[in-house]
This record gives sequence, C-alpha cells and structure tokens, in this order.
Amino acid sequence: MVCVKQKGAVLKILASAVSLFLLLNASVVVHSEETPAIFPLIAGGTEEETAGEGSGLVYMQTASQDGLSLFADRGSGRFYIEDTGGNRWYSNPDAAADDPSASGIHKVELQSLIVAEVLELKTGQVTRKNSEARSVRQDGAAYREIGGGFRMDYTFGEEGMIIPVEIRIGGGMLTAHVPVEEIREEKPEEYRLMSLSVLPFFGAAGREETGYALLPDGSGSLMYFNNGKLTADEYAMPVYGRDQALNLLMKPADSHAVQYPVYGMKSGDKAYLAVISRGAAQATIRAAVNGQGTSYAHAYSQFTLRASDSFVLGEETGNPQTAALYQEEDIAIDGVEVQFRFLQAEAADYSGMAAVYRQYLQETYGIKEHTVAGTPLYLDIHGAVMKKKSILGIPFEVEEQLSDLADIQALAQQLYADGVSALEINLKSWSRDALSGKVDGSLKPSGKLGGSGELQALSAYLGKQGGTLYPELGIQLFNRSGNGVSRFSDVTKSMSNAPAFIASYYESTRLRNKNIPRQSMLAGGKLPELLSRIAGRADTLGLMAFSFPALYVYSDFGDPLVSRSGYAAALSTALEKLGDRALLMDNPPDFLLGKAAGIVNLPVESSGKDLTDESVPFVQLALSGLLPYAVPPVNLGGDEDRLFLKALETGSALHYSFITKDNKRVIDTTLNGLLSADPAHWTAQMLEEYQTLEEVRRAAGGTGMVSHRRLAPQVTETAYANGTRVLVNYSGKAYTDGTVTVEAGGYALLAG
Repeated sequence: MVCVKQKGAVLKILASAVSLFLLLNASVVVHSEETPAIFPLIAGGTEEETAGEGSGLVYMQTASQDGLSLFADRGSGRFYIEDTGGNRWYSNPDAAADDPSASGIHKVELQSLIVAEVLELKTGQVTRKNSEARSVRQDGAAYREIGGGFRMDYTFGEEGMIIPVEIRIGGGMLTAHVPVEEIREEKPEEYRLMSLSVLPFFGAAGREETGYALLPDGSGSLMYFNNGKLTADEYAMPVYGRDQALNLLMKPADSHAVQYPVYGMKSGDKAYLAVISRGAAQATIRAAVNGQGTSYAHAYSQFTLRASDSFVLGEETGNPQTAALYQEEDIAIDGVEVQFRFLQAEAADYSGMAAVYRQYLQETYGIKEHTVAGTPLYLDIHGAVMKKKSILGIPFEVEEQLSDLADIQALAQQLYADGVSALEINLKSWSRDALSGKVDGSLKPSGKLGGSGELQALSAYLGKQGGTLYPELGIQLFNRSGNGVSRFSDVTKSMSNAPAFIASYYESTRLRNKNIPRQSMLAGGKLPELLSRIAGRADTLGLMAFSFPALYVYSDFGDPLVSRSGYAAALSTALEKLGDRALLMDNPPDFLLGKAAGIVNLPVESSGKDLTDESVPFVQLALSGLLPYAVPPVNLGGDEDRLFLKALETGSALHYSFITKDNKRVIDTTLNGLLSADPAHWTAQMLEEYQTLEEVRRAAGGTGMVSHRRLAPQVTETAYANGTRVLVNYSGKAYTDGTVTVEAGGYALLAG
C-alpha cells in the first residue's frame, strides 16, 4: 500500500499498475452497488398508526407540536410530516418500490433516508451505499424515540459503520441532524466514510405534481417539475464555491457561487424551504428532475466528510498521468444538520421561501431591518496596477497610476452636487502591499495614488456627506512575504502536503495561464494576527471602514488539518478584530452577512444551469430591507441597459467601476477589462439611472421587497411592503395588462 504521510494526516495515493491502489489516467470514480435481495419489512403498530398505501410501511405518530405532526415507520425510519392544513411531506415516496422509471440502485436509494459514499481501501474505489439496502434490509436499523422525534442508528454491517440520524420537530420546523461525532467506523483499515447525503428524496415530486425546486446559485433559480431535460447534467453546486485547496486541472465553466445554503420545493399550494444549519461549508446542493434515474423531481444536500483530490504526475516528462488522493484522517466537521420550514397557500412560493429565510438570517446572524434613508451609489475606483516594461530589452515591472485621491474627491464633490445622496467608494488596488503581492497590513497607499494624509482627508470628506470610503483589504491571497506573513510557512497546504495555489486560466482553453504567477492562500490560523495588525494601523489613520474582494472558504490539509467548516468559523471570528468598522463585502457567504454594511456584485441572475428553467431574485427578496446591495458594475457588464433593468427588478443599488486617468493605461495589464471605465463617459447615464432608483425608493417609503412574480415570459413584477409595484419589460414589444402599459425594454412604477 502506497501512502504519503504528512503531519497529522495519512493520504492514500492511487497511482500505477504496480499496486492495486494506484489508478492512472483516471479521476475519482464513484460506483453503485448492485441491487441486493429484497427482504420484507416488519413493523409493529398501535391505534395511532397509519399505513402507507401499498408500501408495506406502518407509520406511527411520534411527536406533535407547533402545528406539525411527525409519523414514522419504526422498521425503516421513513416518515412523513403533516401540517395544520393536512398537507403531508414524505421522507420518501410511498410508491418508491413500484417506480417504473427507477431500476437497480436508483430504486433502492429512492427508499433510503441516507446515502453514503464509502472508500474501499483495498480497491481504491468509492462506492455508494444506502441505508435501505445495507442496513434496513439486513436487519441493521435500530429505532428509538428522542425529544420531539426519533433516532435511527443505521448499521452497515459489511462496512463496519454505524451512522445515526435524528429526526425532530419543534419551533414550527423539521430538523434532520447527523451527530457526526457519534459515527462509528469499526473497520478503518478496510473502509472509510467519504460523504453523506441526508434525506435525498424528502418531498420528492411525482410526475402528476406541478411546481418547482428552488435552487440557490446566483440570485436563485427554478427547476420545474417534468421539464423534460433528461439529458442535462444533474444539478450539483458546492456551497461557498469549490474548495480552492484542491487541485484544479482545468477551469470549470463559469458559474455563480452558492453563498446561501438553502433549497426548496413547491408542489401545488404547499412548499418547504430547507436551510443547511450545520456543516454548510462541507455541503453540495444537488437536484434532479423527473425521469433522471427515478420518476421523481428532488433536491437535497450531500456532505463531504473526507476530501478527495487528483493531481498530475510526470507533466514535465511529456507523459502525464493522473493520480487520486483520499483523506484518511478522522472526520473533522462538527455536525450535519438541515432544517425544513413549511409554507401553505399564498405563502407557498419562492417569495414566501425568501421571507422565511429572511427571518432565519435575522435570528441567526442578528441582522436588523432598517429603513433606507437615501439611495446608495457604489463606485469602484482603481488606484494603480503593475505594468511590464523594458529598458534595453531588460523586463521589469512598475506601478502604473490609474487614479489619484485628489481626482477621486473632485469626482465625489461633483456627484454630490448633481444630487447623489449616499456615495459609497470602494478603493481598489490602492496599497503598496497589494501591488507588491503581499497581504495588506501596513495600509500605506501607493505613491502614485497619494499619501496617507490625503487618504484620511477623502475618508473624512465622504463621511461628512453621508458616504463612506472603503479601502479594500487583501487578506487571503499573496505571493510575497511581508506584514508578519511568510509565503513558505503561513500558507494553506494541499492534500499532497505541498502549498496550495490559486492560478489564472485562459478563457478560451480553460487551461492554466503560466504567464501569471500563482497565488498562495493564507492559513486560517494567521488571520487573527493579521487583522489585529490591520486594526491597530487603522486606529492610527482614523480609518473606520474597509472592503474585501470575494472571500474564499477553503480547507487546509497541513498540520493541523482545518476543514472548510473550520476555516469558515476562523474567518468569521477573525473579522471581529476589526471591531465596529463598516465592512463592504463582495457577494459574501451567508455567515458573514451580520458583519456586512453593504454588498456589491450580488448576482442578478442564476448560472443558467442546463437543468434549471429560470432565474428569480430569491436572494434579493431575502436581503431587501436588511442590507443595501448592488448589481455588478453596470459599465463592465456588456449590456448596461439590461443590468439597469435588473437593478429595478431586484431592488438593487447601482454600481460602476472607474479610473480617473486615461483608460489606455490598463492595456497589457491584469486590469485590461477597465477600458470602459472613464467616468466622464458614464456620468450622465449613471445620474439618470440613479434618480430613477431614488424615485422607486421614495415611492416604496424605504420599505423592502415582499414578492416577485413573472407576468409574461419576459415581464416581471416586484412588490414592496407598502404596496408599491415595479413592472419591468425585457421583451421587444410593449406589454399591457389592461390597466398599465410597459414599453419594450422599459419599466412602470406603480405607487402603493
């Protein structure tokens, strides 16, 4: 057996034909076991029981509170929830065993509460194992009642694993919890548990049902039941994006990260919203439509308990071979939990789900509702960039000035004079540290931009006008030592025990661009020290606000091993070192919302995955009235008119990206996308759009959005709490409903 031993970890390498444990030219393959023989289920009963129709199951009432009743089959752990309206949600379809579209493993998984992926060390294969075949039908499932519900201990005999699942009701919701610390692996030399899918078919919708699954990438998307997209890839999106500590052989297709660990189902006049309340950083949200393996549309969460990776051997020799690595350490996450909240009647749609999620965010992260006093305008201003030059054929890099602080203040003064009430400036590529490849720490402006005194003066000026200056902090990525951080000892490690890097890729081929240096990722343990340094320096300069670029959530396979869940907790705690400073964040993960003063680059559409059918502003509905948020830069999006309409539809603020010097300075730099960043070209349009959004804000009385619907294929309606409505027409012809007409490519504001 070939192993790589690192401090505190043992990693199995699957490499050449010399060993059974090495698989060349292959990535990690997940196999499905054959369908085992079917054994009858035996269940007792009382006068409280109800029988599953034709399923052989016997459901007995286990708990009832807060408008929900829980009924469970003691032999299998399958259950259903009933609300006050008589609506039922089943953990698994009662007719699963008779599903004509399901065969083999699909039919058995359709009857399972959990599906595990297990690594067999002898063969190096990862195989799917489900609770129905491997435990229930092998007489390995044990039921017992607990407060508010029941617990099932599923014994997977052959694999020597015992996996507990707790099902409870309380607080008006259903909670599915896996106490990870109680999982037992009694054959660790033969099998290792890699991942766990929890309630993969809860609320699954059959072919006769109408409705959709709500999926959370970007602004949110809907997958309609029976949409016929049988050849599309299954929806699978990791929460908080991919783990950057894992090797990336080729850049994947562009997509928005899932920053909100939720999903939902609407069927008829009932719906549920599922929130991953523990273990979100380890989760992947998955979904499939009717006919993809089974007759049922479903959505669920899969949790990675141990990581796997692949890397290339012999790339320099011209004979590259791909090998797979598996993490063998003990499971390093503190829990797996999904909460299900139920909706009825008019509330049973994605707007109602957003209202439920808004309440969850308020209760979990302490976010309070606020009335918007003025419409904010967000501007990215880029200070400088490194540019390659040469003298006598000798290449070198110099700082190329893109803006200066005096010009920025002059622009701000003009915008205030033109009627902008709240100007929020995100100062990017401004510090000596960032331009030199270090993490930020000294807070010294680039000499091309201006001095610390000018930085303080601009911050003070904006503050007096009701605006904010947010100097951007780079605290994760770097390629030079400095500010107490070493690029050798303070970096995140990959599974091969080598430093992990983030690389750049060509858009055309999606292969790595080796002309741009890779960046190291700061180990989570260094974050508190770095942010304490920044806070001390900020105190000296009187800076009370900062911004962050998109923040990553990654593992660290060094010593000690830090899971993505551990890193998320470390990042959240470390940011507390900045005290009560205002923090502007770039489409942050949900667990940082309580620390955000505002959000930029909030996606206004979904990723458009093949399996989904339309984008909806679920995230904006949840955040409206809690935090100000802005669209991606209008002048960089390629279709500024559509992006402005999206701002109207989603209740978003405007966002532009500028430099105050000649745009040609960005040519042949990493900021060459800023060729359309001249404020003089955009100011008139920006002010006109701004006044329109201000008119909407005044009409809505500063209240938040409460509902959204589609009136026609390309016409939407957004409603605010005071009854104000905004209709947006993306089509090429006028829309009318008999009382109001919306011109092509236009909008209508209907005051409440």
